[in-house]
Amino acid sequence: SGVSTGYTLLPDGSVENANDVHMWSYFKIAEVGELELISATIDDSRRWVVAVAEYNDSAGGTWGVDETASSTGSSATGSTGTTATTTRADEVWVGFILNKDIDAQSAPTNGFTQRETLNSGSGGSGCRGALYDKIVAATGAAGTACTIAASRAWAGGIYTFYSLSIAPEQLRVQRAIQNRLSRVRRLPRSRLLPPAVVLIVPYPANTVPP
Repeated sequence: SGVSTGYTLLPDGSVENANDVHMWSYFKIAEVGELELISATIDDSRRWVVAVAEYNDSAGGTWGVDETASSTGSSATGSTGTTATTTRADEVWVGFILNKDIDAQSAPTNGFTQRETLNSGSGGSGCRGALYDKIVAATGAAGTACTIAASRAWAGGIYTFYSLSIAPEQLRVQRAIQNRLSRVRRLPRSRLLPPAVVLIVPYPANTVPP
């Protein structure tokens, strides 16, 4: 069942790799100073991870979603997929890659930064996810890949965001991340700035999407 009020499932936001891994990606444009409690419900008790990234344009521009893409596979190289060419020069590109088991992800390609990595569980009953981003000043095809420590089933997504007044030096990023074995996890946020990209990633995949 759904996430907190105001969050929208992104295009390419529901990415499933058979019965191994399933990730959901949401976003919200929030008011400055808005207090927020992010929550989600999964239909059964599963191993899962949650990543939250906040990006703030200090000029206060209007935000929107540009291009998105997703990908799945089973190999030692995970990928977000690659978008069509973006329509605006100054954007923030945000990706997430989830792999079965807890094998580490490393070496993101195309100039992306691994902001956070986390895992839940152990061995074949666990999962690992990592959040990647890149702030750009030119249009292009967005996407990144990573090296996984062993060949695993994986799923990934890439999401590009623009602000009408954005410039790369104006962006700030704040991050929060958590993993739990639970039906419901509530992740308090003291201040949510526009936009927030929320990636809710349960494991395994045979659960009802929020």
